[in-house]
Amino acid sequence: MAPRREFTLKKRKRWPRTLLKALALVLVSILVLWETLLLLFGPLPQGWGKILAPAFLLALLASSLLLKPRKRGILVALGLMILPLLYWFSLKPSNNRDWRKDLAVLPYATIQGEKITIHNIRNCDYRTDKDYDVHYYTKTFNLKDLCCADMILSDWGLKKIVHTMFSFGFRRGDKVDYVCISIEVRKEKGEGYSSTRGFFRNYEIIYVVADERDLIRLRTNYRKNPPEEVRLYRLKPQSPEVLRKVFLDYMEKINHLREHPQWYNALTSNCMTSAFFLMKPDAPRAKLDWRLILNGYADRLLYERGIIDTNLSFQELRKESLINARAQAADKSPDFSRLIREKTPRSKK
Repeated sequence: MAPRREFTLKKRKRWPRTLLKALALVLVSILVLWETLLLLFGPLPQGWGKILAPAFLLALLASSLLLKPRKRGILVALGLMILPLLYWFSLKPSNNRDWRKDLAVLPYATIQGEKITIHNIRNCDYRTDKDYDVHYYTKTFNLKDLCCADMILSDWGLKKIVHTMFSFGFRRGDKVDYVCISIEVRKEKGEGYSSTRGFFRNYEIIYVVADERDLIRLRTNYRKNPPEEVRLYRLKPQSPEVLRKVFLDYMEKINHLREHPQWYNALTSNCMTSAFFLMKPDAPRAKLDWRLILNGYADRLLYERGIIDTNLSFQELRKESLINARAQAADKSPDFSRLIREKTPRSKK
C-alpha cells in the first residue's frame, strides 16, 4: 500500500501548483485581451490600431509557440507584453488641446468665508444643438443659502445608460437659484464620442458648471437626433452639513481639474460614478451598486433607498418627473428653473 499512498501525496502536492498555473494563465489572457483592445481603441493615429493589434497577437503567438527553447519564447512574449503597458503609462492628460468651443473654458471657484464665487458658469444661446453662441458669467453665492439638490437623468435612447447631472439650489428670498453640474467627456474640435474608446484614455474629463437653461434645455429642446427624455428627481432634504460638504467636494474637484487634468473612463470615472464617489463620504446610503454603471436604473436605486420621493409608486414618480414638455414651454424664460419643477414631486421628509 505504500506506493499508492506516496502517489496520492504527490498528486495532492501538484494541486496548488496546477491552480497557480491556471490562475496565471487566466490573468495573462485577460491582460493580453486588454492590451489588444488598447492598441485597437486607444489614441493611436487613425488606422494604426487595426495594424498593430493583430501584429501584437501574432508576435505573441509566434514567440511563445515557435521559439526554442520554450523558456526563451515565454520571456520574449513577456517582453512584448510590456510594450503596451509602457504606451499606456506614457499617455498624459492635458488641458491644452484644440477644444470644442463649448468645452474650451474650465470653471473654477474661489471661497472667502461663507461666500463662494463660481467663475465661468456656462450659458449657451442655442439655435440648434450644433449651432450656438457660448456665454459665461460669474456669480457669488452664500453657502448658508444652500438648501437643496436635485438629480437629472437624460436618456438618449439606450435606456440602461443615461447621462447624469446634479443641480444645487441656493435660496434667495422667495426664489431659488440653481447651479447645474454635468460631468462630461471634454471633446476636441471635430471629435466624436465612442463608449468603447472611453475606456482607453482617449478623452479628458470636464465638470461643466452651467445655467440650467443651458444644460437641461439643450437636451429637452434642441437635441433631436436622437431625442432625449429628461427626468428631474428632487432629492429629499439633506442636513445642511452633508449638502454643504457634497457641494464643496464638487468645487474642490473642479478646481483640481483646472490644474491637474484627468482622463475620462467609461467605467470608473464617468458622469454617475464620479458623482456618487463624491457623495459617499458623507452620504452612507450612496454605496456601490451595479446601477452606478447601468445608471439608467439609478432612479430605481434612489427610490429603493428613500433618497427621492416614495409617496407615489415608482412608475408614477417616473411619469411625473419627466420635464421635457415643461422645459419646452419655459424655453428661454428667466423663470426656467421654477417652471420645470412646478409639478415635480418632492418629499418634505
